[in-house]
This record gives sequence, C-alpha cells and structure tokens, in this order.
Amino acid sequence: MAKKTNKEPAKDNVPDVVVTKEETEHILDQLFDSGFTTTSIDILPGKATATLRNLSAKDQLDIEKKVSKIDGSTAYILHHYSLELLAKTVVEYSDRRFTTDGEAYEYLEKLPSIVLDKLVKAQNSFEHRIRKSLQIEETENHFFETPSTQNVSERSPGE
Repeated sequence: MAKKTNKEPAKDNVPDVVVTKEETEHILDQLFDSGFTTTSIDILPGKATATLRNLSAKDQLDIEKKVSKIDGSTAYILHHYSLELLAKTVVEYSDRRFTTDGEAYEYLEKLPSIVLDKLVKAQNSFEHRIRKSLQIEETENHFFETPSTQNVSERSPGE
C-alpha cells in the first residue's frame, strides 16, 4: 500500500526557491531585452568565479541529440551531458571569456570533476530561479502596474 504524504508537489514543477525582487527584475529585463539572462557565481571563493547563462531550447535539443548517440554507462553519459550543458551555458570562467561552446568544452573538460559538479548545480539552480521569476504573477507585477484581469463584459440587468 502506498504511503500517503501531506506534501503537495510544487506548482509548475518549480522547487521551493527564493528569488528576490531585484533578481526577478534582472532576470525578466534580460530575458525580454536580450532573449537570455546571466548570473555570476563564486566557484572557489576568492579564487574563481563563473558567469552562467540560461539554456536555450535549441541548445537543449543539440545536447540531447549529441548525448543520444553516446554508448556507455549511465555515469559516462551523465558526465558527457554535464560537459555539453556547461559548454553551452558557461560564458566566462575566472578571467577567461568563451566565444564558442567548443572553446568552453575544451577548457571545462580539464577542470576537476568537483568543480564541474558545482557548476552543474549552480546552473540548475539558476534555471529554477528563472522559472520562478517567469511565473505569470511575477511577470505581470514587473511589467504592468496592475495584474491583468479577465476581460468579461457583463450586461446590466436592465439592458
């Protein structure tokens, strides 16, 4: 018999993430002005930082196509997926700015796996914060003074 829990799934599959008003404004402004958004993170405090950008639908499809052709263990495939994901989303690592995903891939594959794990977790968290910011209420609050209402015309009883 299945065990019952009182916990309901998060709305829109967004984990319980906290996004500040300032971060929401930054994310929404960049998404609507540029089509993408970025964030900076500390990888090794005081030693290394990274700039991440969100993953586009095309990039996601490209990654899935590449990874679908790989044979090997689940761990091997996951590591390839992680590298492909980071190559598409890491724009800068410390003082090194990448101009292509190929250049990023070649650089990132030489980093310690623990650093790549941290980058993947940061990128995943960033995507969740973007998703949370895109909830319709947040978007409306950012771009409009009052939320949109259903436009229903009602006739008065005397008409």
